[in-house]
Amino acid sequence: MQTNNIKNQKRVMFFPKNSGAILTTVLEKYKLEENAESIIKKMQNKQKSNAFIIAKLTRQVARKKISTKQFTDALKTELNIPTKKAEQVSHEIKEKILNKAKMIQEIEKPLSNSKAISPSNITPLKEPTDVYREAVK
Repeated sequence: MQTNNIKNQKRVMFFPKNSGAILTTVLEKYKLEENAESIIKKMQNKQKSNAFIIAKLTRQVARKKISTKQFTDALKTELNIPTKKAEQVSHEIKEKILNKAKMIQEIEKPLSNSKAISPSNITPLKEPTDVYREAVK
């Protein structure tokens, strides 16, 4: 009997190829972009950049770790922006990235069902032949 255990599941998330460009556009459109100097200052103060916050929250909602309502609330709180702006950012990210993202779940077989490795079922490797050398006689 095979059990579907979380430890045996591997989840892979595929985002659209242009997700980074979309996030950059969203940051610019809603005036949330930061210059390199301000990002470095935030890093020195152990704070996260706006781009990092949005990317992290986008991954969380895509993986269903948070709801879309929590996504909007977290954008508002973590970016310190008005509710209306958080809703607009959330809507745009959902429309352009999340609706196009795909999650694939592969269930790996438990180790107990796998074939055991023993000397009898290991094929020895052949010595490589060097085509540039002639055989010594």
